[in-house]
Amino acid sequence: MNNKELLLAKKKFIDQMLSRYRFWNGLVKYSPQQWTQNEVDVKINLIQGRLKPIELSSYEHLTILPLVFDYLDVTLALKYNLRTQPFTLKSQKLAQKLDQSFSSQLTIILYNIIYNIRNKLLHHKGGLSECGQYVVIIENELQVSLENLIYINSLVPFISTYLDGSKKFSLYEKSLLWSYFKKTELIEPDNKILLEAVKNEEIIEVNCHFRYKIDMHSIIYPTFEKLKNDLQNRQLNEYGNLISNTLFLFTFQHIEYAVPAEFIIKNPTFEFNEIKKWHI
Repeated sequence: MNNKELLLAKKKFIDQMLSRYRFWNGLVKYSPQQWTQNEVDVKINLIQGRLKPIELSSYEHLTILPLVFDYLDVTLALKYNLRTQPFTLKSQKLAQKLDQSFSSQLTIILYNIIYNIRNKLLHHKGGLSECGQYVVIIENELQVSLENLIYINSLVPFISTYLDGSKKFSLYEKSLLWSYFKKTELIEPDNKILLEAVKNEEIIEVNCHFRYKIDMHSIIYPTFEKLKNDLQNRQLNEYGNLISNTLFLFTFQHIEYAVPAEFIIKNPTFEFNEIKKWHI
């Protein structure tokens, strides 16, 4: 077995181990619904027979983090031919190989954060704060809340899926990543490259805990005005306002879209050109 085969085997093993846990199986919990031509909701039944994903406490997320780091580290090593590079050089090599796009910059930042936490755990160079609620990375300078480790761990499988292939993140997926990363409370205000990428790529913040997923693919829209009306009025609360944590999935002019309600709420008079960026 050569080095590449060993890393592939290691990655597969970690993936199989962590697939038992809720954080490894998607960033968002969805309530899926199908919207027919008659505007009738049909709830999609969940597949029976699967084991219920295991939820982890903050301390358990801390314990499992070294495995999460290994998975990301192996993924990056295979993707960018860094299999023989020591940890101390990988971050520099990644910065050279990756561009200034949002997903690339987030990958670099996430890798460095998890690497530092992992080192503290494995080499006993640091530990928990006196209150027991933070992992101290650099005394009086950098610490990570235990409650936020779930967001850090959850980002890794989501990012790794796309590092494995050639598919690019859609704007909705990038918005999910950004919203999750903001919850880590580790965004540095002087990280101008990342913040500029968020602005340039028109990434928005969305609700990433629970969302209604409305499948509208069965409807053929002859005009944009009909589609616009449906998007504005489909998920209204008792006050007649659009429910923010809703994701609309539909096809228009043979192109698929995933549009979050947060965008519609902020842009109530949106036009077709503004919707185009939400294609998938």
